[in-house]
Amino acid sequence: VMFVQRQVLRRRFFEKRIYDYRLVLDYDDPGISAQLMRRGEREPEQRFTLDRELKPGMTVLDLGANIGYYTVMMARRVGATGRVFAVEPVPANFSLLSRNVELNGVAGWCGLEAVAIGHTGGVRPLFITPQSNWHSFHEPVVDGNVAWLRKYQRQVTGTLSVPTYALGAYIADKPPFDLLRMDIEGSEVEILRGIAELADAETGPRRILFETHPEFYQPVRNDLRGVLRKVCEGRGYRFKYLVSDFHFRSPYDDAAESGRRVFERFGYGREHVEREFRNRAIYTGLTTPHAIELICTSEYVNAALLEREC
Repeated sequence: VMFVQRQVLRRRFFEKRIYDYRLVLDYDDPGISAQLMRRGEREPEQRFTLDRELKPGMTVLDLGANIGYYTVMMARRVGATGRVFAVEPVPANFSLLSRNVELNGVAGWCGLEAVAIGHTGGVRPLFITPQSNWHSFHEPVVDGNVAWLRKYQRQVTGTLSVPTYALGAYIADKPPFDLLRMDIEGSEVEILRGIAELADAETGPRRILFETHPEFYQPVRNDLRGVLRKVCEGRGYRFKYLVSDFHFRSPYDDAAESGRRVFERFGYGREHVEREFRNRAIYTGLTTPHAIELICTSEYVNAALLEREC
């Protein structure tokens, strides 16, 4: 139906049912919109996590909200007594984010801002890619000698200057966040650094769900390992979940080790698996050193949930 509407009626935007809500999708986007058109879902392991962690009345922050896939999902979970703050700096994405929030009747408890959040404020160049969900402040520097990194090379078509707020300044006038979700293509490093440097640890979010991007992690310029240690040792966070990637097999290399085998080498077997999803799984019970090592030295972690101990 969408193909006919696109080719015959020349329509670019389409509504599609996603779980228990609807989203306006962009036919010209080969990224998140294309995936949702094909499958009608995305990252079910993160949806499972959010369903467990969110309750009515909670306050959440969505960094890299894109077209609102998670914004709407989380708004429906926290309800009208809760609050969702969603940040998305790219105008085309922000336009769809606004439309989708309105479409699903959750605008009354969503605060949307067309800015980016970082370690410092100002105006920064954002590297633009054909995929709406791959834009980044960091141009990937992929070591061609590392086989598994080569697949993360991406096309950059230009740059966009976007206004940026420092994390501390942005949250200063906001209520405490029960959960921060972020998928921001390498900038999770500076957000975590900002959390580690907050003057009052209690102002940091209670939980942090973040997607990993190994192609952007460099020990000097964008050191994830160091900030994770600071967040855990200095701010009292622990890893509640890790989401494995390529859990049963690599789609790129039949000879490559599976994520399940990698986790087993660290001592985590089926008894640590909360649930499996296609080619990913949610692991619990990891030590902080093991979780950091898995995240920072391999491609076998897709996402992590940090929780601050009371």
